[in-house]
Order: sequence, then structure tokens, then C-alpha cells
Amino acid sequence: MIASRKAVLVLIVTGRTQNIDDYPLSAAVLDLEAYQFAGSLPGAVLGTAADAKVKDDDAKKQIFEIQRKSIVAAKAARDLLDALLDSIKALSDPDAIALATTPPVQNAVVDNLLAARDPGGTQPWLRIGSAAKQALNMMVSFASVDDLAKWKSVLP
Repeated sequence: MIASRKAVLVLIVTGRTQNIDDYPLSAAVLDLEAYQFAGSLPGAVLGTAADAKVKDDDAKKQIFEIQRKSIVAAKAARDLLDALLDSIKALSDPDAIALATTPPVQNAVVDNLLAARDPGGTQPWLRIGSAAKQALNMMVSFASVDDLAKWKSVLP
């Protein structure tokens, strides 16, 4: 209520500095009525509703911006992942085996998946190019966003 009255008071004080042609009596009376209304209970309710609307709009804008940034980051990560998978596909068999032997990052989930696919412990991805590429695809696909950058540094 006080803030609403002060906002109207700014209009009144500004009007008092003007001449009568720029701020006629009718404008002054309207401003006084607005000042009285701003100090009333209905004026307070209206002011609260208006303030809530401003806060709601601001929150919606902030939420939208956060979601937009998240979507942009997710798309960039997906584009990087696609590029890395294409790079793995283009590797020669010896290069794929070499990279599968010494990946830039270790991932316990991938290690467990590879172990589950290889119950005999023969580790074919360390000897066969196509198996190495499959293992590398799995390693890259399960990599965190931070680890994708490490993969990017070792893949052509």
C-alpha cells in the first residue's frame, strides 16, 4: 500500500513542478483520487495482485531461460556424441584396438557391461577391430558430458 501510494505521489510531485497547462486541475484531481485508492484496502489487493503477476512473469522467464540453456547444452552434448561415434566408425582396426586398450577415461558401468558380455574373460575388443569399435561405442555412449571432451581429444 505504501509503495503504491509513493508511486502515485511521484506523479503528483512531478505535476506540481509543471505549469497549469501541462498539469491541469483535472489531472491533479485524478492523481489525488489514485493516491486515495492506492491507500485503500481494494487498492492494496489490486497492488498485491499486480506485484504477484510481475513476480510470476519474472519467474516464468527465469525458468524458460534455465530450460533453454539446458536444452542447448543437451543438444551440444548429443552433437558431440554423434561426432565421436562417427570418428570411432572411421577408425582403422589397429587404431580402434589401441584406443580400446588404453581409453582416456575409465567407467565402472562400461567395465561391468564388457565383463558381462565376456564371461570367459577373452576380451576380444583388445584383438579384433570390430569388437574394439563396439567397445569404444559403448565407452563413449556411457561417458559423462565432461568425459566426452576427453574422448574428443583422443579421437580424430
